[in-house]
Amino acid sequence: MTEEENSRPRDYAVGYGRPPTATRFVPGKSGNTKGRPKGARSVGAILQDVVRQKITVTEHGKTRRVPAIEGGCNQTRRRVGRGSGDPQAILEAAG
Repeated sequence: MTEEENSRPRDYAVGYGRPPTATRFVPGKSGNTKGRPKGARSVGAILQDVVRQKITVTEHGKTRRVPAIEGGCNQTRRRVGRGSGDPQAILEAAG
């Protein structure tokens, strides 16, 4: 037996939330030493950049630049709001 095994009490229960002392993290040392690489971006951050990009739209003969999310929402609203309606537009927008 090692010195560490001799120093712990015999009734030490190993189980959920109580790993063996030999396999525990050393104090001051992280379990995720490399961590998240610098410059790595989350999916949410990438998605925000995409929907905030400006696109050019023409409405009533006037051209203007709007965020992509606004252009997409306006296009879906127009397709769904047609006189006969376009139920497929709702499904396309949702999927």
